[in-house]
Amino acid sequence: MAHRSAFPPLERKFDNFLFASIGTDGFGLQTTVISMFGRMDLDPWQAAADFAGRPVKAAERKLAAMILALRGGTGEPAEADAAAVRLVALLPQSTAIPVRSDPVSSGRFAIRGLRFNRWIVLLVVAVVLIVCTQFLMTGG
Repeated sequence: MAHRSAFPPLERKFDNFLFASIGTDGFGLQTTVISMFGRMDLDPWQAAADFAGRPVKAAERKLAAMILALRGGTGEPAEADAAAVRLVALLPQSTAIPVRSDPVSSGRFAIRGLRFNRWIVLLVVAVVLIVCTQFLMTGG
């Protein structure tokens, strides 16, 4: 019987991006993209897929902002911009990268093509119950 892993295999197409050097962090330590994502509590492969699915300029802006945040707001924005341009160029060129979506953990679900946040739905249900209770108590 073949052994099956509980986790899907990691995408190797993001390796060049994930293991590329960003430069130094706020403490002067050499940092890679994968370690930056880890420090920001992001799944590296999902974050890489997210960046690959964005328009290039949007990905560069977002990554530059993350690099500046990693450096504690210190450093030159131009350096972060240059690093982001270099790093985004390492992403696969496909715009149709499959990313596993887990609607339950994100707190959203779909109803006939519409996306709702479950907290908004629960709030609406609670308000309706309160109004109905008030109506019944007043002899409505």
